[in-house]
Amino acid sequence: MKKHVLLMVSVIFLITGLNAQTTTIYDGETVIPDFWDIGGNPPNGPSCPSGAGWTLNVSGKMDIMKEGLSNPHPGGLNTTEKVIRFVRAKEGEGWAGAAMDVTGLHLNISQANHFSVLVYKEIAGNVTMKLEGAGSQEVNAYYDTPGQWKKMDFWFDAGNFSGSPTSLLVFPHNQTGLSETIITYWDEVTMYDGSNNPTVINDGNNPVSGFFLDGYWGPNGALNNLETDIFPNLSKSGVNTSNHVMRFLRAKDGLNWCGLGDGGLNINVASTPVVSLMIYKAVAGRVGVKLEGAAGTQEIYADYTTPGQWARLNFTFNPALFSSNPYNLIIYPHFEETNLVNLADHTPMYIDNVILRSSATESSDYFRSKTSGNWGDAGTWESSFDNSNWNAATAVPTSAAASVTVQNGHLVTVADNAAASVLTVNAGAKLTLNSGKSLAVSTFNILSDALGVGTFVDNGSFTATTDNVQQYMTSGRNWYISSPVSGAKSSVFNAANSANKLYGYDEAHNSWPAIVDNTTDLTVMKGYVANVSSTGVVTFSGTLNSGSQSITVNRTSGQAKEGFNLVGNPYTSYLDWDQATKTNLLSTMWYRTKNLSSNYVFDTYNANGQLGTNNNGSGAVNNHIPPMQAFWVRVAQGSATGTMAVNNTMLTHKDGSDGMFKTSVSKMLTQTNLHLQLSDGTNTDETIIYSNVNATNSLDDYDSPKMVNSLDKVAQIYTISDSEELAINGLNSIKYDTEILLGFRTATAGNFSIKASQISNFEIGTQIILKDYLNAESPVLTDLSDGSSYSFTSDASSNNTSRFAFIVKAPSVTTGINSDKKDNIWISTTVKNQLMINGIPATGATVEIYSALGQKLLSKTISRDTKQLNCNLPAGTYLVKLNSIEKISLRKIIID
Repeated sequence: MKKHVLLMVSVIFLITGLNAQTTTIYDGETVIPDFWDIGGNPPNGPSCPSGAGWTLNVSGKMDIMKEGLSNPHPGGLNTTEKVIRFVRAKEGEGWAGAAMDVTGLHLNISQANHFSVLVYKEIAGNVTMKLEGAGSQEVNAYYDTPGQWKKMDFWFDAGNFSGSPTSLLVFPHNQTGLSETIITYWDEVTMYDGSNNPTVINDGNNPVSGFFLDGYWGPNGALNNLETDIFPNLSKSGVNTSNHVMRFLRAKDGLNWCGLGDGGLNINVASTPVVSLMIYKAVAGRVGVKLEGAAGTQEIYADYTTPGQWARLNFTFNPALFSSNPYNLIIYPHFEETNLVNLADHTPMYIDNVILRSSATESSDYFRSKTSGNWGDAGTWESSFDNSNWNAATAVPTSAAASVTVQNGHLVTVADNAAASVLTVNAGAKLTLNSGKSLAVSTFNILSDALGVGTFVDNGSFTATTDNVQQYMTSGRNWYISSPVSGAKSSVFNAANSANKLYGYDEAHNSWPAIVDNTTDLTVMKGYVANVSSTGVVTFSGTLNSGSQSITVNRTSGQAKEGFNLVGNPYTSYLDWDQATKTNLLSTMWYRTKNLSSNYVFDTYNANGQLGTNNNGSGAVNNHIPPMQAFWVRVAQGSATGTMAVNNTMLTHKDGSDGMFKTSVSKMLTQTNLHLQLSDGTNTDETIIYSNVNATNSLDDYDSPKMVNSLDKVAQIYTISDSEELAINGLNSIKYDTEILLGFRTATAGNFSIKASQISNFEIGTQIILKDYLNAESPVLTDLSDGSSYSFTSDASSNNTSRFAFIVKAPSVTTGINSDKKDNIWISTTVKNQLMINGIPATGATVEIYSALGQKLLSKTISRDTKQLNCNLPAGTYLVKLNSIEKISLRKIIID
């Protein structure tokens, strides 16, 4: 068996020892040596840049799969099985593409001048169709839907042709200046007659008839194998999800020893006898690896048995065959002489993660968290060799690992400097970088799903080559969202697709200008409203927002929503609104979201009062703004502009699955507060009245204006101060027996109810009395302090401020707690937290139980025979009040 090794002078690659047992030779991301080609001919001709012979798109045959290729992106406009793929080289010409022989169609451009093609690629840019023969014309169309199939239409002028064109050419990316080689796909090349009836010219199921065009001269001599250096990973799956790999084109008539090599190495076979690599190809067959040097050589083979999937193969060398360290490493991707039947003219094969290691069973390629903990603690991690079988890690992740993943429910803290190649924070996972520490990453991914999003708190020095942040969004609703990266464009939401909607808010004109292109920059900290046609994740790619960020907002006098501006959390973690610097801004923020009945509502949070409403139905909003959440702020009256400024010290994680676009737990406060809730049986709306010693009883920054719900489906309740409708009303004190007016509006007539959904820190026995002045001469009074609801009917009313009011009534009994007065009443608790009552008068009594905050929890009439009251009280302090004809008795009980 003939072996030919082409030894060339190459750039010396210095091995960087990652640890004593593992050395990365190549990973396509951070370690990229100058591999040289074995068995390939360099291109010939003046148009080939000097020194680039091994990395260029040299021949169309080498870069186009003529046969039908399985559709890698079935969906949207194209669900067909087969498509055509074209690889557009970074240094190639814009006119690279394919030409189809259409002589047999006898095209008559005067009758059929309309053509179309479906196109898919990852970047925007021109697509060109050209007709040649008896004339010539090129027509351009702009592809602006990266990551989606789009139908491109082309109309030709019959005046440019004296007869029937004989060739139809497609240039899938007719632009130069690419940052890297890209993959393009097209399908359904179609022409239309004068009645717009289509005829499919090519649908990807058969080879394109004709020839392929490339921007460089062809190779000199017979076609041979050619390696193309760094290339996008076309199959991020299984054991390999890295971005870039190395491609080798194996000719069907090539020799088995064709491959690629790296020289200038210094491989200690005694300590690292195993060469490990990943490989992907369309056919099964042997793979060879050879080590050679001045004092020894050995060639090892392994079988690749999983066509169309990434696999890691190991090659173990014998140190006894080398008297000194070998300096060349050579890879033969398809070391076969007879197993060639499935090879196309040039079959692409991909190599990645070439690593020297001490053992073939070393579990240091993949890491994932197995618990919360520090990055630098091996106990935090599990590791795997194949990304499938996991064991407890014996080391911590470094940049040598193929990938590192923080899993849902785990918080990993980087307490010492760390690095990773590909780092992924799964949905529901948390990552913190401590102050003074660094984290360097090649590719950083933050994932999202229907339950939430991963979060990252950057308190140190974080760097990444590529940042990708996902947000899961369902179709058929508005999402209030802000970009977590700089450099993002409206293409994130595919805004140019008419099925998708993207808007920003213009305060100066109280308008919502639509964004209908994919090139508009998404301003950091500006809020947007997106409505997508397909449920799934959108991905923001750019530089992660970190450090100090700010945005200036406006107040335009006379506008209907004067001073209201839509801003956003620019970070990938929760932002504390209480800490945000608010210059000429109210202390209030507003969320727009859906409630449990899928109707849109506003929820309000006041930073001074540290209180939030619960109109969404899942819990009161608080000061922690979820990642990427857009929300409303308002410039204070008397100011033309205001500024919101934030930084990394204001960031945190939160537990639970409430991280989509609302938070769920209100702070426990010492101030007196009352939540009144209006319900129509389906939707609720809330107003809050509270006391704070720093507040006044006039309009101030302890009050939160009501953002009026513009939809007809949700009735609303509010209080009023200085003619301003308030969702949250902060008072210096809530005075007893003083009426406070309640405003009420509903767009439709119906049945409603009002209740006190929360009563906190009032004196025991305080009553909340609601007054309905529908009949002003005889208002209906209802005590809401025991949890009762007041039900009523109403016609449509846009602003009723005279029907309802409430008063806070002082306790009627203020003595008797822990009284020394003797009576025959004895109240105790059982081990099951039930009340035992003895000494009830013969006439019976009413027992009432109050919480420590003064809210009535239970009221029940009991007889003398009652011995035990089943009330299932949780641990806490309670006041039990026993009312009878003879006396009123009070007892404090503690359940632990």
